[in-house]
Amino acid sequence: LLGDVIAGAMFERGRFMPADSEYVWALLAGASLGLLASTMARLYAVAHYALGDTKRPLRCALVRLAAVSVLGYLFALVLPPKLDIASMYGAAGLTLAGSIAGWMEYRLLRRSLGARIGETGVTFSYGARVWLAAILAALIAWVARMLLPPLGPLVLGAIVLPIFGAGFLGVAWRTRVPIPGLR
Repeated sequence: LLGDVIAGAMFERGRFMPADSEYVWALLAGASLGLLASTMARLYAVAHYALGDTKRPLRCALVRLAAVSVLGYLFALVLPPKLDIASMYGAAGLTLAGSIAGWMEYRLLRRSLGARIGETGVTFSYGARVWLAAILAALIAWVARMLLPPLGPLVLGAIVLPIFGAGFLGVAWRTRVPIPGLR
């Protein structure tokens, strides 16, 4: 919900215009969906290495590579013209393809490690509380953004993004999500 605010605050200077921020937003949106999976997949790959298994992470990485290749081709080149989407947004399709492939690799590595050492990972309850905090904080910040008068991108970011951060910490605290450094 706030990708254009982030991109605008970071980049809108000189010839970088609001339309450019929206384009960066589309790219970041696709990539952000796979951040958790990509991070966790790296951790699960390292756990496999620690157990002396180097082949399984390679096989899972090859599945990811094949998936991102096929999906990237479809999302970047095939679907945009069929859905009447500007071809420049095919790059956002690539980031989305990378996110989906990242989740595939993560699930394969997690299942493999679970078979070897038992169930691992974040509990559903914890994940749900973190997602709830993120969604509610984003909605609070988005409403604040809509209520503000037109402002420059840096000022807008300086107001809206701390609102998101405070909202996230507040909801996380209320739902008892453990936050390092806070009790």
